[in-house]
Amino acid sequence: MKLWRADRTNIKLVDCPDGRYPGKDADGKVIYDNSHFDSPADAWAHVLTDLEAGVEFSPMAVKEHRRRLDQALRYMEECLVEKREAEKNFEQWKQSEPASNAKSAWQLFRKECLK
Repeated sequence: MKLWRADRTNIKLVDCPDGRYPGKDADGKVIYDNSHFDSPADAWAHVLTDLEAGVEFSPMAVKEHRRRLDQALRYMEECLVEKREAEKNFEQWKQSEPASNAKSAWQLFRKECLK
Protein backbone atom coordinates (compact mmCIF):
# COMPACT_ATOMS: atom_id res chain seq x y z
CA MET A 1 0.00 0.00 0.00
CA LYS A 2 1.23 3.51 -0.82
CA LEU A 3 0.12 6.65 1.00
CA TRP A 4 1.00 10.32 0.77
CA ARG A 5 2.88 11.47 3.89
CA ALA A 6 2.51 15.11 4.81
CA ASP A 7 5.53 16.68 6.46
CA ARG A 8 5.75 20.31 7.58
CA THR A 9 6.44 21.76 4.12
CA ASN A 10 6.11 18.97 1.60
CA ILE A 11 4.43 15.67 0.78
CA LYS A 12 5.95 12.34 -0.25
CA LEU A 13 4.54 9.12 -1.63
CA VAL A 14 5.73 6.32 0.68
CA ASP A 15 5.30 2.57 0.90
CA CYS A 16 3.25 1.47 3.89
CA PRO A 17 3.87 -2.27 4.26
CA ASP A 18 2.13 -2.34 7.68
CA GLY A 19 -1.03 -0.79 6.32
CA ARG A 20 -2.56 2.07 8.28
CA TYR A 21 -2.30 3.14 11.92
CA PRO A 22 -0.60 1.93 14.08
CA GLY A 23 1.80 0.75 11.40
CA LYS A 24 4.94 2.42 10.11
CA ASP A 25 5.81 3.51 6.62
CA ALA A 26 8.95 2.39 4.79
CA ASP A 27 10.88 5.35 6.29
CA GLY A 28 10.01 4.16 9.81
CA LYS A 29 7.49 6.91 10.57
CA VAL A 30 4.28 5.96 12.38
CA ILE A 31 1.21 6.22 10.17
CA TYR A 32 -1.44 8.54 11.66
CA ASP A 33 -4.73 9.70 10.18
CA ASN A 34 -3.33 13.24 10.08
CA SER A 35 0.06 12.36 8.60
CA HIS A 36 -0.62 9.86 5.80
CA PHE A 37 -3.28 10.37 3.14
CA ASP A 38 -4.81 8.53 0.20
CA SER A 39 -4.39 11.41 -2.22
CA PRO A 40 -1.86 14.19 -2.74
CA ALA A 41 -4.70 16.72 -2.62
CA ASP A 42 -5.64 15.59 0.90
CA ALA A 43 -1.99 15.68 1.98
CA TRP A 44 -1.48 19.21 0.63
CA ALA A 45 -4.73 20.36 2.21
CA HIS A 46 -3.45 19.12 5.57
CA VAL A 47 -0.03 20.78 5.17
CA LEU A 48 -1.50 24.14 4.20
CA THR A 49 -4.31 24.06 6.79
CA ASP A 50 -1.92 23.09 9.59
CA LEU A 51 0.51 25.88 8.71
CA GLU A 52 -2.30 28.43 8.39
CA ALA A 53 -3.47 27.47 11.88
CA GLY A 54 0.08 28.00 13.14
CA VAL A 55 0.22 31.43 11.57
CA GLU A 56 -3.12 32.36 13.14
CA PHE A 57 -2.14 31.00 16.57
CA SER A 58 1.33 32.56 16.71
CA PRO A 59 0.26 36.13 17.61
CA MET A 60 -1.69 34.79 20.60
CA ALA A 61 1.33 32.77 21.73
CA VAL A 62 3.62 35.79 21.35
CA LYS A 63 1.19 37.95 23.34
CA GLU A 64 1.07 35.37 26.16
CA HIS A 65 4.87 35.02 26.25
CA ARG A 66 5.25 38.82 26.35
CA ARG A 67 2.79 38.98 29.24
CA ARG A 68 4.78 36.37 31.15
CA LEU A 69 8.07 38.11 30.34
CA ASP A 70 6.66 41.45 31.54
CA GLN A 71 5.48 39.77 34.74
CA ALA A 72 8.93 38.21 35.30
CA LEU A 73 10.66 41.54 34.66
CA ARG A 74 8.38 43.32 37.15
CA TYR A 75 9.12 40.64 39.75
CA MET A 76 12.87 40.96 39.14
CA GLU A 77 12.63 44.74 39.51
CA GLU A 78 10.71 44.39 42.78
CA CYS A 79 13.34 41.96 44.08
CA LEU A 80 16.17 44.32 43.16
CA VAL A 81 14.49 47.23 44.95
CA GLU A 82 13.82 45.07 48.01
CA LYS A 83 17.40 43.70 47.93
CA ARG A 84 18.82 47.24 47.98
CA GLU A 85 16.52 48.11 50.88
CA ALA A 86 17.51 44.96 52.78
CA GLU A 87 21.21 45.67 52.23
CA LYS A 88 20.74 49.22 53.50
CA ASN A 89 18.84 47.97 56.54
CA PHE A 90 21.47 45.31 57.17
CA GLU A 91 24.24 47.92 57.06
CA GLN A 92 22.31 50.05 59.57
CA TRP A 93 21.78 47.02 61.77
CA LYS A 94 25.50 46.14 61.60
CA GLN A 95 26.34 49.62 62.86
CA SER A 96 24.08 49.20 65.89
CA GLU A 97 25.10 45.64 66.83
CA PRO A 98 28.22 44.38 68.51
CA ALA A 99 30.84 43.41 65.92
CA SER A 100 30.63 39.69 66.70
CA ASN A 101 26.84 39.53 66.00
CA ALA A 102 27.14 41.53 62.78
CA LYS A 103 30.04 39.38 61.54
CA SER A 104 28.21 36.11 62.24
CA ALA A 105 25.03 37.43 60.58
CA TRP A 106 27.04 38.40 57.49
CA GLN A 107 28.71 34.99 57.38
CA LEU A 108 25.33 33.26 57.67
CA PHE A 109 23.93 35.46 54.90
CA ARG A 110 26.86 34.64 52.57
CA LYS A 111 26.62 30.94 53.40
CA GLU A 112 22.88 30.91 52.48
CA CYS A 113 23.50 32.82 49.25
CA LEU A 114 26.21 30.42 48.12
CA LYS A 115 24.08 27.29 48.49
